[in-house]
Amino acid sequence: MFELSDAQKDLKQRAGELAKRTIAPRAAAVDELRSIGQPTVPTMIALEKATNPFLRAGDAGLRAHLGMEGASDAEVFAEVRRRKDNF
Repeated sequence: MFELSDAQKDLKQRAGELAKRTIAPRAAAVDELRSIGQPTVPTMIALEKATNPFLRAGDAGLRAHLGMEGASDAEVFAEVRRRKDNF
């Protein structure tokens, strides 16, 4: 599930149009909902796939940013997890 901390980390790691078009608005919406005590779930899988860094291991932009263009999806996922653990 999308977490605001994931979005904040992802926005710091990536400076691309995808982040500006999808992740930043999603982070703002989640932040707004939380500020007024509203739930941020349930959500739609399409929105999760577009904004959740753990569901984008195959994303070329994310792979390029991480310098992992030739890595497997599992390796990219593990690196995203490692970075979240150390964020």
